Parts: sequence; C-alpha cells; structure tokens
Amino acid sequence: MILIIVFLTLLPGALFNYLRRINFLKGVVSSDIELENEMARLAAERIAAHKNDGPAVFCHLNLTAFSRPGNYQYTVGDVPTEACSHVVFPLHGLQDWFDDMLNYDAYQRALHPSLYEDMEYLKRNKKLQILVYADAQNGTNGRRHLLDWIGSELSSEQLSMVFARNLVKWLLSNHLHGLVIEGMFPVPEPDRATMIRLLKKMHTLFKQANLLLVAVVEEESEITHRHAFGKRLSPFIDYLVIRNRKQHSRTFGRVLANLAVPEAASDPDLPLRLVLQAIASGLPPRQLLSSIELDAATLRVDGNDTSSGIEGPLTNVPGVLAYFEACALLKDQEWETLNVTDLGNPVAIRQEDFVSYESTDSMQKKVSIARNHSLGGVMLWDVTSDDYRGVCGKVNPLTKAASATLLSSG
Repeated sequence: MILIIVFLTLLPGALFNYLRRINFLKGVVSSDIELENEMARLAAERIAAHKNDGPAVFCHLNLTAFSRPGNYQYTVGDVPTEACSHVVFPLHGLQDWFDDMLNYDAYQRALHPSLYEDMEYLKRNKKLQILVYADAQNGTNGRRHLLDWIGSELSSEQLSMVFARNLVKWLLSNHLHGLVIEGMFPVPEPDRATMIRLLKKMHTLFKQANLLLVAVVEEESEITHRHAFGKRLSPFIDYLVIRNRKQHSRTFGRVLANLAVPEAASDPDLPLRLVLQAIASGLPPRQLLSSIELDAATLRVDGNDTSSGIEGPLTNVPGVLAYFEACALLKDQEWETLNVTDLGNPVAIRQEDFVSYESTDSMQKKVSIARNHSLGGVMLWDVTSDDYRGVCGKVNPLTKAASATLLSSG
C-alpha cells in the first residue's frame, strides 16, 4: 500500500516532466523543419538569381537616417530598389549581437534585428537580397570579445563551429540572405589561426545554407599588402570589399598642395590601383566589389591650420555632409568647383571652406572601372546619403548612375 501511495505521489511530477520534454522535442523538430524549408527557399532564390547573374549593386543603409526629422525621415519606400540588387542593414541597433550568437541555443526564438519589418517589406521584391552588416572590429562585443570567448576553452575548433552554426540559424530564422562582416582581418598572432578557423567554419555552413558571406577590409589594411592574400581568401568568401574611407582626405591633400594647378586636385590612380592590386593577389575579379562612399567631406583652412569644415543641418557630423546636403549647399553661386582628373572627386571652394563630394560624373567613371574589369559589382556606402528627396533634381542620382553604368555595355 505504501508503495502504491508513493507511486501515485511521484507519478504526476514525472509525467509532467516527460510531457514537457516531448513538447520541447516537438518544438526542436518543428524548428529544424522550418530551417530546412528556409534553406530550400534560399537555395531556390539563389539559383534564380544566378540565372540572371550580372554585376551586383550592394546598397548599404545608415540606421540613423530612419530617425531624421520631418520630411527627411528615411523610410523603406526611399530605398532605390530599382537600382539595388542587394540591400544591407547594419546591426548596430541590436544589442549584444555577438553574445546572442554565442548563446543562441538559450533562446527559443531568434531576436529580430532593427528595422526587421522594413526588411520583410523589401523581401516582397523577389529580385532583392537582404543582408545584415556587422562590425567585428569596433565595440565592446566585437572581434576581441569573440576571440576571447573562443580562446577561453580547450576546444576552439568546437566553439568556432558553435558560433558559425548559431549564426546560420539566426540568419535563416530571420529569412536573411547573408552577412557583410568588417574587421575579421587582419588579425595579429596568436589570434590569426583562431579567426581563420572560424572563417572556414562559417564558409562551410554558409555554403550549405545558400547564404552570402561578404568580407570587408580597410584599404590600408595589413592583409592587402601580403602576397597572394586574394588567393588565400577567395575559397572562403563570396565577395571581398576593400573599403577606402580616406578618399576625401587624399583629395584635400592634393588640392592644398596643388591649388596653382587644380587639374591635379585628385588621385586618379587609387580606385584602379586597388582593383589591380586585389586581382594580382589572386582574387577572381567576380569576387571583388568596388567600394564607393556617397558622403561628402568638408574642410576649413585657416592659414596653415586645417579643421573639420561645415557640418550638415540634418546629419550633424563635423566634417561630413550627406550628398543631398552637399548638393543643396553648392547651389550657392559663391562656390567655385575645381576641375578634376578622370577618376577623382570634384572639390568646391568658398573662401576658407572646401567640400569634396561625389557627382554623377565621378560616380560613372569610378563604376566603369568595375564594369571594365568584370568585377562582381559595387558596394555603395550608403544610399541614405543620396538625394532621395530630389532636392537638387533627380531622385537618387548617384545610386542610379552607379547601377546604369555597371549594367551598360561600356
């Protein structure tokens, strides 16, 4: 009798735990089936995209543009979908993203990135692919945080697989087409082997899941000066972007040094040199994306001293203007525009103020390099800087000029 009483007392708890485990396993199986279906869907989309495989236009967005005041608040409807083949959303708005990837199994549902509803809206256009951008170099939860976590255990290879697997699960659960990641390289010893191992794991799982992996490195990065760096990287990535953030500072330097000869006001060799350097290193041209910054830069010169120039009334960053702010500013007839060489940025001068900016002409000439060398396409940083309200004439003139030039026959 005592045994029967004990059995009846313990049965409900044991039965409850059993049923809860069964429900959990059902959820796991259901989740796995959903991921398999998502992988199949992405595979079909990638196959369809490759049938019309032409040069790609990656359009990077700035999240702060979505909170601009008044009529200048950027919306998903302002994305120039007719000119972009891929739209890239930064992950800056997702707190502790790297921690989320390291501990993904602790979550029953994937956390959505910022502007997820906007991403879902754009996915209605089946010709578009939606990616996210992560900065692995900057911030407290970036590359250093990730490497410390992987290197803190005995089996870094296993932990690399855990991170890569969780990353793929997160991308698939959010119905995304891939990842643009900056700052994975170069990495000093002793972390280099760990990062290479992680990249290989990511490549393997991304390929199985039909996801795009785009790596971004700085133009003056140590890795770009190593022998055969392109040949070594190419098996593990879909695209490489060599980002040039200093194009305007170079232009200003040449302008200040050559005011007597304004025709020499820019560096005509830089865009072409970056392309030829990458191809010479063994990177197939179709894996290289030409990098173009749409923001303008400003400089103020006072004798021998220089400082950040005019800031935009909407972007509010010293020394930087969105293109739409620059073109509106330059409507003033007091500005004088210097002549530029074939591949340089135009430069406008008014007394002590200088503005270096892209124009449709300079955009066409830079993008023609990508077209003429059969590159994979271009990465535009970022299209929220374009004239999306048509203040100076046509809407999104720079983005449309890039797309039209890339797709033209030359």
